[in-house]
Amino acid sequence: MKDKNTYPIIKTSGLYYTHNGHTDAARFVRVFAETWRALPFDARRAMVQHWRESKADFLNRFKGDTSYFENPAYWPRIEVSRRRTLNDDGTAAVQASYTDARHNGWPLFKFWHFAVNSMRDKALAYLIAHELAHSYLNAIDDPSHSGETRQEWETVEEGDYLILPWEEEARQMTESEWGFDGEAWEQWNNENREALNRAAKEASRNE
Repeated sequence: MKDKNTYPIIKTSGLYYTHNGHTDAARFVRVFAETWRALPFDARRAMVQHWRESKADFLNRFKGDTSYFENPAYWPRIEVSRRRTLNDDGTAAVQASYTDARHNGWPLFKFWHFAVNSMRDKALAYLIAHELAHSYLNAIDDPSHSGETRQEWETVEEGDYLILPWEEEARQMTESEWGFDGEAWEQWNNENREALNRAAKEASRNE
């Protein structure tokens, strides 16, 4: 059963945005839908099948008892949140995340409201596509995203950054395979780094 705080993104794919007042719902839904439609058909089909199978498995394991889940009608769950965490050095942590059903019980896309609200459409599309790449790599059981195999992959130091192999695989998928503009996202990050860190610290104080 759908509620008034839920906005359809792509109904046939089971994509709905759960709105909690932290962003412009119409804009977020539009950019998400445009991003989804820009993906290859096979990638979209693999994700939808994966989500449907994980939902059936969930309902089977809990014998149809959905009290564990806030609203099983929304699968995956897509939300924009005010919550934000910090890295150890006090800088802003990731701007979005995807947690697969095998790790979370249900698939969850979460985006940080400050990033969503201040990004240009092209940068936001890249951010959404990057999280969809994580979902797709989970759906096809790519080694970079598959349980124990993922733990065996080593991080690589590059200057002041740690390159996480599963993030690198998602980046390659987003840019090289799907053709999204990583430069737009990088430019936005460079222009807003100080504001990002201030906003992240403020959000962490309020958690």
